[in-house]
Amino acid sequence: MGIGAYRHLVTLSHPAVVVDPPTWYCSLASAVAQVVDGQAAFLARGRYHPGLQLDTRIEFEGRTLQVQAVSDVDERHREVSVLAVEVVADASVVVKTAADDMARQLQTTYPLVTGNLRSHVRVDVVLTNVSATARVKNTARHAWLFDHGSAPRRWKNGKSTGRMPARPTFIPVAVVERQQMHAGLLDVLHRAGLTVTGTP
Repeated sequence: MGIGAYRHLVTLSHPAVVVDPPTWYCSLASAVAQVVDGQAAFLARGRYHPGLQLDTRIEFEGRTLQVQAVSDVDERHREVSVLAVEVVADASVVVKTAADDMARQLQTTYPLVTGNLRSHVRVDVVLTNVSATARVKNTARHAWLFDHGSAPRRWKNGKSTGRMPARPTFIPVAVVERQQMHAGLLDVLHRAGLTVTGTP
């Protein structure tokens, strides 16, 4: 492949060694047919670079890829082919898993009276090339009252309906699952060789 085909200039780094030179010209494309641990992968090909090895990070236009396999074409140290996955793909799995786990935990924790609270648990997940977002909600009309309770109420005719005691369920479950999600995301970043500071 001619040098003109290597049109993408990427930045290389590694958590354990200094990559020299820190840049690499390559052809970079989504490997639609390739899947690594259930994630879409990318193929990169370019001139041989000694810094390309397992766990090398490839940064391109705000995206971070982590090298999973390196092939020295014809073992001649002239051209190299690389298979890499995007860090956000790992994070997407963590976020979606946390949301699904929270939904299952809520459905187990809510009392089974009419089943209304359990059946109205919903999970909305939005995954893009650069982000992963999940929202768990309960669309039952009395979900908020179940968790927070109410003061004594009265009908229009003055008859009291009594006080509804609070039964905190949604928020306690969310707190636990969010902590587990944060731990999973930290692991993804650490495995990618990134340093994380501060608290969520």
